[in-house]
Amino acid sequence: MQIINGIIHAVKQKQQEIAESMVSGRFANFESYQRYVGLHMGYADALEIINHLLEEKDSNDDKL
Repeated sequence: MQIINGIIHAVKQKQQEIAESMVSGRFANFESYQRYVGLHMGYADALEIINHLLEEKDSNDDKL
């Protein structure tokens, strides 16, 4: 479980870095901005998948 928590923490940290860059306007052009928006959305999807898998595991453990 420590590994999963580490992954979640790292992904959230990357999302925070992207959000800070977006707020401060550190992008050279619109394409760079779009790339980082896509990355942020990808990280959000990854977190959603991890959470879903953890919920499935918890519900399966409850059935045992």
